[in-house]
Amino acid sequence: AILASTLEHLVHVEELRMLRIVYFYEGLDPEVGATVEETTRALESYVVLLPGGDIDRLDAAALARIPDKDIEELKTSRSFKELLTILHKAIKESVRPEQKNMTFAEAAQVVKGTWFGFAQWHGNQCRAVKKELMSFEDDSSGRVRLSAFYSRETPLEFEFTENMEYLRQLGTLDETSPHMPRVIIPNYVSSATNCVVLTSMHWVCCQPESEGLLSHIEEKVGGPLATPQQIVEIVQKLPSKSVVAPRVLNSQLTDRLEDIAKPHRGRVPLHGRLFAQWMHHAYPNEC
Repeated sequence: AILASTLEHLVHVEELRMLRIVYFYEGLDPEVGATVEETTRALESYVVLLPGGDIDRLDAAALARIPDKDIEELKTSRSFKELLTILHKAIKESVRPEQKNMTFAEAAQVVKGTWFGFAQWHGNQCRAVKKELMSFEDDSSGRVRLSAFYSRETPLEFEFTENMEYLRQLGTLDETSPHMPRVIIPNYVSSATNCVVLTSMHWVCCQPESEGLLSHIEEKVGGPLATPQQIVEIVQKLPSKSVVAPRVLNSQLTDRLEDIAKPHRGRVPLHGRLFAQWMHHAYPNEC
């Protein structure tokens, strides 16, 4: 908890540093504040300049070299349409109808609200990517054939263009059958390719759905070890986004649990590699 709090503080400090630079770029004084209109313009510049990961090298001099027209073009581009919508909503929720000016502290709160809203929106995008991949899933395996991954016509927002080597580095490629490689859906969705880099310390990524399922199992058994029977009883009642419950696990799954438990005095280590593999077979599109 202390580490998480420290990291959150460091991220916030870096975001405030960038916001101050944008204020100076817009001719505003953070100590004085600005009108709501001026603050809105500065915040719009901030949210279109921040993503990309180059913030560590961006200072007032570097920002001043960016032509005004380039920043204005970014504000009207399709890529930032949703982010700016979220920003304007955060401003509207923070500003009173009669309010004329905003302090720097109030602008900083809008930034926090914007990134919170953006994280929620990005979560919806993650679910949309998963749904699109599942639409051409290979035989309910939690995988799609690499040939289909590249050749299938998909909506513009779903451009699956990562090359084979990069997919391999991400750990998303199943090459069990060398002549028919397949992309593992949950690995691809939660991989770095679907992260949005806001700063070197602030990435917005797709939350692995397996974490929630595993946490539920661990909470139910009250520890990191469980008997095969305990796991079966819990999992048969535990639904996911793509698995309906209650259900009856097949003998292949239950027998595999027994095999995993044998070297551990009849208990399955919930955080072990073998159980993670088992969870993939139990929830192929989530784990």
